[in-house]
Amino acid sequence: MFFYVSFLRPPPTRASLHTPVLITPQVANDLRTEPCYVDQDIFYDWILVDNKQPPAKKTVGPPTARKAATKLMTWKNANAYKEIPVPLPYGVREGQQWRLVLSAVPSSSSSGVPAFARVPSSQIYLDEEAIGKWNPLPVSSMPVTFTGNARTVKGASKQEQIERAYEFRILTSESSSTGESVPMPSRSSGQELVNQLKGLQVEDDSESKVVRLVIREQTSFDLDKKIWDSGIGLSAWIVQVLNNRFSEPKLPLEVRPPEKDDPLDRLKSILISSEPLKILELGAGTGIVALALAALRSRIADAPDSILTTDLDSAIPLLQHNIDANESTRSSKIFLKAGVLDWDEKVSEQLPASDRDSSIDLVVMADVTYNTSSFPALVQTLADLRNMDPTKRPCFLMGYKEREEAERTLWDMVEAVGIKFVQVGSVLGYVPGEEAPIEIWIG
Repeated sequence: MFFYVSFLRPPPTRASLHTPVLITPQVANDLRTEPCYVDQDIFYDWILVDNKQPPAKKTVGPPTARKAATKLMTWKNANAYKEIPVPLPYGVREGQQWRLVLSAVPSSSSSGVPAFARVPSSQIYLDEEAIGKWNPLPVSSMPVTFTGNARTVKGASKQEQIERAYEFRILTSESSSTGESVPMPSRSSGQELVNQLKGLQVEDDSESKVVRLVIREQTSFDLDKKIWDSGIGLSAWIVQVLNNRFSEPKLPLEVRPPEKDDPLDRLKSILISSEPLKILELGAGTGIVALALAALRSRIADAPDSILTTDLDSAIPLLQHNIDANESTRSSKIFLKAGVLDWDEKVSEQLPASDRDSSIDLVVMADVTYNTSSFPALVQTLADLRNMDPTKRPCFLMGYKEREEAERTLWDMVEAVGIKFVQVGSVLGYVPGEEAPIEIWIG
């Protein structure tokens, strides 16, 4: 599992030029139901959104280098509801918009923490094997408009959305084709976060391609409008498998299929195929898995893939926003579309006409098992997808984190309709061995 920095009390949409901004930070699990059990030092940074009005410069004394982040407080479960004043952005002016970014590191009293984990980061690195192992995942507010008009500040509403910035590097085919573990090039620094939060950037270097995604979430308790552990875990696993960062575990002898039918080999052959793919995502939520796949496929094959990412009708506006906002991270050849797919209805009648006429190569899903009462509908949906083209069965890829033991009945249910899942990997997340990992299954 992962822990996340969030806002129990988010900043307002408008704030005063004369008083600190009041917030209540939160460090908890993906559903915000379990607070972190390790004390965390919370750091803050203000990112200017409107570059038309640069911050005022000091007129007295020597220039001071701008710090990347400043410690705000030490978060403890005991003070989880405490209201915290955040100092104003340096040189803030009337009408400027700034984002408040919070990151966290284990408090100085925590032992056994490596030095790199004590450096706050405002980005979530999907290409790192230790993703989320030591640090809760950082967060950015939406823009805060600063003004001296007390009347508009007093009536300002609280923000209802947040964003998280994700980055991953993709090794080129030349550097990863040997199948050996290849060290990733070092990250650049400087304007990265500013670029992310102002406008999405895609940057190349001689060895890798760098993708930066910004995913928006709701601060409400709507389950389909938040990032869930398995979405991050599955995205990270796909990136790292294709970069040869994860070792490929051998399955136990009793469940190992013949080499020619190895599920991991089959998945990788699909992902690196030069042919156009049809990919379907179930229970997409905010869309991180589909967005990561679109960015990967743009650089691996640059083929005219069709990726349909689906959820219930209530999730579509936010999902569509994230697709549109991250357009620069994928090739124009790739058709990425959000659509409604209700598991209680017949699949073929809900798919676009273009997807009914040809087989689906890959079906992806993350955190679709939290509601066991939906299993009959989910199993029927998977069976429909399996049987759409009898000559070519799709590959099923699932990210799963156990929340209740009863969820594991799904495996027997889908095997009864001809889909046998095998576990091919896992992403450990926070403090390995102490929390539920994100398991990766292929069917």
